[in-house]
Amino acid sequence: MIRAEMKKYLYFPYLLLAVIGCVVLAFSANADYDPSGSAVSVFRLAITGIAHKSEQPIEYSALFMWIKGMNGWLPLILPLLMSFGYIAVLSAERHNGMTGFLLIRSQNAKYCATKVTAGVLTGGILFITANIVFGLMMLIAFPAYISFSVNEQMMYADWYGTGSMVLIYVVKRLIGSFLYGMAASMFGIGAAIFFRDRYMLLCLPFLLNYIYTQILQRLTLENPAVERFNSSNLMNVSGESGWVWTVGLTIVCYVILVLLYYAQVKRRHCDG
Repeated sequence: MIRAEMKKYLYFPYLLLAVIGCVVLAFSANADYDPSGSAVSVFRLAITGIAHKSEQPIEYSALFMWIKGMNGWLPLILPLLMSFGYIAVLSAERHNGMTGFLLIRSQNAKYCATKVTAGVLTGGILFITANIVFGLMMLIAFPAYISFSVNEQMMYADWYGTGSMVLIYVVKRLIGSFLYGMAASMFGIGAAIFFRDRYMLLCLPFLLNYIYTQILQRLTLENPAVERFNSSNLMNVSGESGWVWTVGLTIVCYVILVLLYYAQVKRRHCDG
């Protein structure tokens, strides 16, 4: 059932929209500053740097540009991109009466758990796919990190947290992308559960994420320990307590969504 649901959410136009949206936002991220103090985007560096790829410093290596691209506007708009397919499919099922038919074929609890699980897994798949595509594009535009001397690599290993094994870091970063995509999609899934207006559903994931980010920033200023609840921590896979706390919070949010969805479906179905 989960696989069947994911096929709906990974419908090619939805997949293409999410990946292209993430890549475009990653290219627009700030990567450096010019002599006048103006921000320089990853896209601008990529366009001007391809012709001089062999002369680029290690700060402009593909690995570091890949890391910087996952900032800027992307974290703010990511929930909408990760859950657009879910919102579109769920809205269509509600408006054409398919929800009642699906509930007849499966139990309420199974239906709700399947819907939410498929939604969060789809978010993870979409974001890891976008991250891979963006990383490959960085390899085309910028010199590979491993093409620099070992001494240069070690100078920046602690700063960027890459360590001595670049391949292991990349794999961990991709795993983190999958987890982060799952967490980000929950904003859209939560909105789709409680609201039915399609236009509102296109705005709510962004607005909910913005409110969450603003509250988290204010609380972090008063108590730095609150930063452990920032979902972006999932990108940096580690055994540290901050990362474990974030994973735990994500699991709790997932369970809460399933329970809330079950309560709503049961109420509506009983009323009907």
